[in-house]
Amino acid sequence: MGRKREGRRKRRRRTPGLLKWHKKVLTDNIQGITKPAIRRLARRGGVKRINGLIYEETRGVLMIFLENVIRDAVTYTENARRKTVTAMDVVYALKRQGVPFIPSSSSSLLPFFPSSSSLLPFIPSSSSPSILPPSSN
Repeated sequence: MGRKREGRRKRRRRTPGLLKWHKKVLTDNIQGITKPAIRRLARRGGVKRINGLIYEETRGVLMIFLENVIRDAVTYTENARRKTVTAMDVVYALKRQGVPFIPSSSSSLLPFFPSSSSLLPFIPSSSSPSILPPSSN
């Protein structure tokens, strides 16, 4: 009668459907890169007219580019034993891909990049040969 049950715990009742984690199915998110968005990028690059077949091709190229950058950024994150991809991981991934990244003046990444004054040794001086034709003064 005096038996004591050790190690017994109260069980929680599972509510069906509430405790299961559902992975959101991502389908056709590349279509979120809209035709006008691709057109704006092309305009910025100086393109005047765009063939209709360019839009799908652009989405494909963008997808490959993003996969490569994200793979590198995640590699940097895993190497640092973190679970959160930081902005600097993405910057380093872009640098590794050879993509120039210039932060805007409102960017929080600005302290990590040199100011224009520190780049002065790399700006050609007047004594170095110029690509401009000589002035006729």
